[in-house]
Amino acid sequence: MDKVVLHFHAGAYFLGSAKSSRKFTSKYAEYAKARVFSIDYRLSPQNQFPAALCDSIAAYLYLIDPGSDAGFEPINPKKIVFAGESAGGGLTFATLLFLRDAGLPLPGGAFGLSPWVDLTHSMPSFWDAEVDKADFIPKLLGFHKTSPDEEEFIANAKALSDKIALKKPTIVGHPSFTEVPRVQLYCANEALAIPYISPMLAESLGDLPPILCQVGGLERFRDEAVLFGHKASSPHEYQLPSYAAKNFEKSPFKNPTKVVLEVYDDMVHIWPLLASSKPSQVAFERFGKFVNCVTSLDGENFSINNLKEGIVAPSSSFIAMRVGTKGEIKELNETDRDCLKWDKIGIVPKE
Repeated sequence: MDKVVLHFHAGAYFLGSAKSSRKFTSKYAEYAKARVFSIDYRLSPQNQFPAALCDSIAAYLYLIDPGSDAGFEPINPKKIVFAGESAGGGLTFATLLFLRDAGLPLPGGAFGLSPWVDLTHSMPSFWDAEVDKADFIPKLLGFHKTSPDEEEFIANAKALSDKIALKKPTIVGHPSFTEVPRVQLYCANEALAIPYISPMLAESLGDLPPILCQVGGLERFRDEAVLFGHKASSPHEYQLPSYAAKNFEKSPFKNPTKVVLEVYDDMVHIWPLLASSKPSQVAFERFGKFVNCVTSLDGENFSINNLKEGIVAPSSSFIAMRVGTKGEIKELNETDRDCLKWDKIGIVPKE
């Protein structure tokens, strides 16, 4: 196989499937001229963290070290690109972090479309009134209709949290985690700051393979994607949040990750579902170009200049741009960077 896209679907970790994502995966195959391997990872609440992560890791190891009866030869990791939308984007980056931390071979690159990388819902765009008017996802992704099974799950989850609290463990994170009801079906509040759950909150996002991150200008995940891109490309500069930053000096992963960040004007969450629109076409074209670049070159030799389209890059590891509704490439808005000064990163709101 020449190149493979390993795909993780959207759905807030409790919805979705490989089949329901065919609109994306067919386009990924078309524009990247690659095979796509999309997996049905286990879903919460029946299968909470780390089930999805275990499945994503298993899928990757299957590709690079298949059994004798797999029907294909091992695939060079550098010919593999991870891709995911929303929760699948978060799982993409969580998987990268695990592979990096475990010293396992890293893929050629990774792509996140509207990635969900902050399960604390702490960033301003998640609560922005203008975003409320445009985006279709609810303010709390754990919002859903109740059922007898869910009521049993909530009761069991509360019992587990109470049991944990009795042991008075040291929780990595913020006191706000235990001051609100359970936020996500995917994990207990005490686990929200684990980097394999909320990649944006990792002590360092350095030493990862090249990343393309695309996000809508009018979606809830805009700010977390912007911060994620800056933090990965400049680990020393963006040591956030404070409870994670205190571990930065101990981290062996401090080299900048090469990141291309694209914010699409007026677009909402996973807008390429509207496949006929110009911004959707541009997003897929950029994805295809990224995959071809990172799989034809070793990650260390990949240059963001291949994707900067005339935009001034502040460093050799980072390029950020706005994409207009007609597909025009522009400089990132200065207001897009306001979130980098946010003083409540990684703190669960009490709304």
